[in-house]
Amino acid sequence: MDPLAILQGYQVEHGRIVDPGRYRGEPAYTPYFHRMWMEQLADQQDCDSGVFWLHEGDWQLFPDLVGSTQVILFTDESGHVTAYAQDHTERPD
Repeated sequence: MDPLAILQGYQVEHGRIVDPGRYRGEPAYTPYFHRMWMEQLADQQDCDSGVFWLHEGDWQLFPDLVGSTQVILFTDESGHVTAYAQDHTERPD
């Protein structure tokens, strides 16, 4: 999956998506991880949220994620996707 191809359809300013729609106001990496979640590639997931443990390749693709170990996504009842990164030092086995 090419993250740059996924992001081509979105206008990003200061690391945030400014286009109207389900990703408005969210970090630029949101569509990429959302697509992976929809393809059931999240490390942990249910119908309302997906958790991704970050790796070197993720930090190379999205330098804003350096220093974070997880990306967490969830959707609300209107379909808006919210994403945030955090440093969670205990990785599951």
